[in-house]
Amino acid sequence: MFRRLILVGAALLAGLAGEALRAGQPEKSEDHIVQLLPRDAIPAIRNPLLVPAAKASLHDEERVLGVVVEGQSHAYPLIDLDRHEVVDDTVGGRPIAASW
Repeated sequence: MFRRLILVGAALLAGLAGEALRAGQPEKSEDHIVQLLPRDAIPAIRNPLLVPAAKASLHDEERVLGVVVEGQSHAYPLIDLDRHEVVDDTVGGRPIAASW
């Protein structure tokens, strides 16, 4: 009898714990979208400061996103794109949006 009460009590506690965990979660839905940041919270880099490659202060191991248009090339350090995710620029006379 005592063992049966312990098993029933454990089952009830497990059920209550599961309900408590589910109560803090949104309902699952195919079209449910979770917005973590408000719109435009991550500003784009506009009018980036460009320097000739020979004068760039990059480390040898530093990675960049490179773009070449009409023979003109620009490189954007990934460390900057990690924070901004996109740079709006003009390369080779054409407007571009380089995204990371």
